[in-house]
Amino acid sequence: MASANEDATTNIIEILMSRLNWDYIVKNSIIQEVSPLLYWNLSKIDGGKSVPANILANLRKMYHGTFFRNALLYNELSNILNAFKGFDIDVVVLKGAFLAEVIYKDIGLRPMNDIDLLIKKEDFQRVKMEMAKLMYYPKIFPSKIRENRCTTLSEELQFKNQDRTSIIEIHWDILPVQSPFKIDISKLWENVKPVKIAGIESLMLAPEDILLHLCLHLDKHLYSSGAPSATPLRNYCDIAEVIRHYKETINWSYLLQSSKNYGIEEPIYQGLSVASQCFGAFVPAEILRQLNSVESSVDFENILKTKRGSDPKKEETRIAIGYLWQLSKVNGIWNKARIISGDAFPCSEYMMQRYSIKNEKQVYVYYVIRFRSAINFGLNILWNLPFYISNNQDYIISALERWR
Repeated sequence: MASANEDATTNIIEILMSRLNWDYIVKNSIIQEVSPLLYWNLSKIDGGKSVPANILANLRKMYHGTFFRNALLYNELSNILNAFKGFDIDVVVLKGAFLAEVIYKDIGLRPMNDIDLLIKKEDFQRVKMEMAKLMYYPKIFPSKIRENRCTTLSEELQFKNQDRTSIIEIHWDILPVQSPFKIDISKLWENVKPVKIAGIESLMLAPEDILLHLCLHLDKHLYSSGAPSATPLRNYCDIAEVIRHYKETINWSYLLQSSKNYGIEEPIYQGLSVASQCFGAFVPAEILRQLNSVESSVDFENILKTKRGSDPKKEETRIAIGYLWQLSKVNGIWNKARIISGDAFPCSEYMMQRYSIKNEKQVYVYYVIRFRSAINFGLNILWNLPFYISNNQDYIISALERWR
C-alpha cells in the first residue's frame, strides 16, 4: 500500500498541529469504513506522537479488531478454495478478500463483511454440494435464485454457516439482473490471472476488469437511493489503491474500449476521476477526457457530507425511492412485473425462513401479511415521490438529459 507523499505528509502535520475534534474524526472514519487506514497513516507520521494517545489507542483497537475478524474469514476462505481446487472448480476471488491481501498487503487495513467469489454458472450445482460438505447452506431472498418452483432472478447466492457468522457470496455474474448495464462475463473469464490468496492458488480478474467491477459496484451503491448519496469512502480508496498497485501494467485502452462497448462510460469515469482528483491516483488525462462524454453527476464533497442511517424515517424513504429508481432502469414491463411479483410473493422456501414458519400449510396466511407489507411499501413510495422530486430536481433533469 502506498504511503502519503511528502507534500501530503507536510499538510497532514500542519493539520495535526491544529485543534481538532477527534471524536468527530473517529466517528466519521467508522462511518466511512476507513478507521484501520486512518490508524495506519497516522501511526506512520511522527510515530503517531502528534495524535492524542487515547485516540491512537482507540484506532489501534479498531485495526486489530479488523485484522482478527478478517483472519477468521481467511481461514474459511482457505477451506473453501481448497475444496474447490480439489474438484477443478475455477473460482475468482473478488473485492475485499482479494484487495486486503493482494492490494493493501495487510488484512487488517481493509474491513470486509463477507467473502465474494465468482464461479462459472455451469459449476453452481457442484459448488452447492461442496459448500454443503463445509456446512454452508443457502440463504434465500426475494428476487434471488430459486430452484424447482422458483424463478432465477439473481447473479448470486449467499451461503451461511450456522456455527459461524461467515457469509459467502457465490456470484456467477458481476451485475444483478436488475442492472441497466450488461457485461459479457465470458470476456472477463478469458482475462483471469492466477493468484495465491489465503495460501491457496486461485484466480483474479485482470487489473482492468477489477477497476471495471469496482466502479460498477460503487455506482450500484451510489445510486441506490435514486440520486447520488452516501457510499463509504473505503470504496474510493479501493479504486485508487488498485490503480497504484498496477500502474505500470493497466491496459487503459482496453478499459476505455470495454466502457464504450458496454455503455458504462459514466460509472467508470466517476470512479476513476475521483481516484485521480481526490486520491492522487494516476489516470491518463486522455482516458478521462474520452470517458467524460457526459457531465459527471457526482459531487464528491456532497457525498461525503451525507450521514448514512442517521434518521430511520429518512432511511426508510431512501430505500423505497431507491427501489423505484432501480426498477426504472429495468428494461420491459414484463421484467419489471416479474421482479415486483417475486418480491411481493416470494417462493415458499423464503417465506418459511423469513417468518420462521414451522408448518408449511401456514405459509399462505403469511402471504396475506406479506401482501399488506408490499401495499404499505408501495404507498410509501407514492407518498414520498413528490418530496423526492422537489429535493432532487437538478439531478432528475440532468439524468433525463443524459438518457434521452
